[in-house]
Amino acid sequence: MTTDSETLQNLTRLLSALFAAGGALCLYAALRGSSWFFRSPNVRWLADRLPLPLARALYALLGLAIIAMAATLAFS
Repeated sequence: MTTDSETLQNLTRLLSALFAAGGALCLYAALRGSSWFFRSPNVRWLADRLPLPLARALYALLGLAIIAMAATLAFS
């Protein structure tokens, strides 16, 4: 039987992995300029208001920030 601290640790690892995957996806799509990413409704809202190179740079930084957040969560 698992204790509460082991369950919390497992959930923290899962959350950290999800953050890392989301950040990696955002970074990958921004660096490649993937049209499927920039045409999605949530991303298009910002991408339509900024020049594409600036939107790509912003989403690359956002991806790095999410990966850093995942690393902080995993190693704290």
